[in-house]
Amino acid sequence: MQTTTSTRETTSPTLRRDSGTARHSAVIATLSALLLLAASVAGQIAAGADYPAVPPGLVIPLVVAGLLAWRTNGWTTGLALGVGLSIGVGALLTPVLVLPALAWLLSHTPWSEPLRRRLLYAAIGSYGAAVIGAAVWASLTY
Repeated sequence: MQTTTSTRETTSPTLRRDSGTARHSAVIATLSALLLLAASVAGQIAAGADYPAVPPGLVIPLVVAGLLAWRTNGWTTGLALGVGLSIGVGALLTPVLVLPALAWLLSHTPWSEPLRRRLLYAAIGSYGAAVIGAAVWASLTY
């Protein structure tokens, strides 16, 4: 009785399928955004901002960027997307923290109430325009 062996090559899910030299533009954009986030947190630390001994805002983006640079597959892309979405949610919630502080600061100025109200409305409009502009840019780019 003769036995046959399969000569079909099997690939392990742990093997890297790309050469590491060519990257998709979306991966490069994600890596750039994660590294920019880590650099901004490092800049805040260098400027004297109060951060814990191991700042999560610095460590998490660097770890995810390293994983994404090392191996681009479904789970690393999903991880980078999750970090990006959490940063996006934080950016959208910024006015919830900033606008009451701005209103409080404006209340301690000698300016008239209509001027303070116009400045607050201008800040709200500026933030809304920035969010809409970023959404339009993202929809046209991607």
